[in-house]
Amino acid sequence: MKAFRNPIYFFIFLILLINFLIAPAYSEEERLTIEQVKQILSSNRDLSSRNLSKMNLSGMDLSDVSLRGANLNKAKLEKTKLNNANLSGADLRGANLSDAELDNADLSGAIMIKADLDNAKLYNANLSGADLSSAELTGTDLKEANMSNANLTGADLSGHFRIHHAHGGADLTGANLSGANLSKANMERVILRKANLKGANLRGAKLEDTDFEGADIEGADFTQAKKADIKNIGRAKNREKAIGLK
Repeated sequence: MKAFRNPIYFFIFLILLINFLIAPAYSEEERLTIEQVKQILSSNRDLSSRNLSKMNLSGMDLSDVSLRGANLNKAKLEKTKLNNANLSGADLRGANLSDAELDNADLSGAIMIKADLDNAKLYNANLSGADLSSAELTGTDLKEANMSNANLTGADLSGHFRIHHAHGGADLTGANLSGANLSKANMERVILRKANLKGANLRGAKLEDTDFEGADIEGADFTQAKKADIKNIGRAKNREKAIGLK
């Protein structure tokens, strides 16, 4: 105890002791248990930067919860309510979000590579800068969503994919849709300005009032697409190399 005769050493020891006593029972890097998640939700509803990878959160109500920067890699979120949730910068690689509700959710900058979003609802969601490459988006509702500069390389948006709305379509300005499957997708009034649509499959897609100004459509297939009142297709890049356009 001679060291504590120096008040400086005693002060340092006291700080370390206090930090130890008030530290949480688990670190933010450690994967939480479902019991710990429920405990947090009962208090401040803040799961920012937490490790929730591979966790089964299906059917839970996580509306208005902050999951900013959280690790949700391969998490199960089927039919989970995430309305108004903050998922900006979250890691959702391989996560199952089928039939989930994400209306007004913030997913800006989220990593969603190979995520399953089949039949999910993302009305007015912010997906700007999100990485959705190779994601499953069949039947996904993205009305009025902001998808500017999102990466959808190789994503499957076929079938009943919906991103239009009576008052304006989703914003995919500058989005990467190269090789994406958009066959029979409803893309009425969608903004695709300066988007990369190289090799995209748009066969049978609904493209009424869709804006293609500055979009690169080299190798894109427009066969049997509904092109009435399509906007600025003449100002698209590599139009002569597209398929199914006259």
